[in-house]
Amino acid sequence: MTPSSRGLPASITGQTGMGALTHAVEAFIDWVDRMNAALDIPKYVTGIRRSDIPEMAAHADAEANPLYPVPLLLDRLELMRMYEVDAGGMFEGEN
Repeated sequence: MTPSSRGLPASITGQTGMGALTHAVEAFIDWVDRMNAALDIPKYVTGIRRSDIPEMAAHADAEANPLYPVPLLLDRLELMRMYEVDAGGMFEGEN
């Protein structure tokens, strides 16, 4: 029996499915966070200097493979922001 045969519009069925998927992903992320903590894996990368981020992003951008099957490719500015998040705002020599 298909969802539409139960009387729900396709949009409601889709939204309900996405809600269930969101909860599953949240549970997985929580599990990963707990496992990392149990294994004493740090939440953030240490030793990154803010001044190194542009060069790190440039290298990552140059090494990016446009044929790699990912949903999107990050540009240099997005890569810089990713490194800032990875450092958790704690940059070597600033804190």
